[in-house]
Amino acid sequence: MSEPGELARVEVGDMRAEERAEAIAVVARAMSTSPMPRAVIGPDPARCRRHLSRFFTRLYQVARHQRPLVARLEGRVIASTNDLVGGACRFGARERLRALLDVVVTPPPITVRSLRWLAEWERRDPDAPHSHYGPFGVEPEFQGRGIGSLVMAEYTRRLDAADEHAYLETDKPENVALYGRFGFEVVEEAEVLGVANWFMWRPAGADAPATRDRA
Repeated sequence: MSEPGELARVEVGDMRAEERAEAIAVVARAMSTSPMPRAVIGPDPARCRRHLSRFFTRLYQVARHQRPLVARLEGRVIASTNDLVGGACRFGARERLRALLDVVVTPPPITVRSLRWLAEWERRDPDAPHSHYGPFGVEPEFQGRGIGSLVMAEYTRRLDAADEHAYLETDKPENVALYGRFGFEVVEEAEVLGVANWFMWRPAGADAPATRDRA
């Protein structure tokens, strides 16, 4: 539960350049115990966090047309997310070549599983123009306090203002419920490396419970 008045003190806005490392660290910590990273990297949260931090650092360096958001509490980044538009979620030859720089420091089994994971996600990516949401994470000590809903509210507000469709993947059933409140609908369920995954789509201007509450 949130402390009294805590949510009112949380600011959600564009990530500043100087916040990038902090934002990446937050999402790496948040995802270090998630099912997919554990399946790909292993059960050790510290190891997951190191590999995720390196992966997301490279993503933020090479991805085109990205729009990262953060939530701040008294100047501290406590949640982080990104979205890719204009086809940036499908890496071209230049991005793939730069990403290969990480392979030399990644154990081969993790590299193989990573490639299988990302290939399964990429082949399901919709052809229609869309905002591709993620990675997303809330600092573990702040989870369950409504911070994620604040971030989603701002993200979907921007989607509606721009009349954009959106798409995401998640490996947590509790996230399916959260995203559903903001107009995302499950369009496919599948196991990837033995882990349940949900693939969700939000049409532009979706009428959703949280959207109605905001109005």
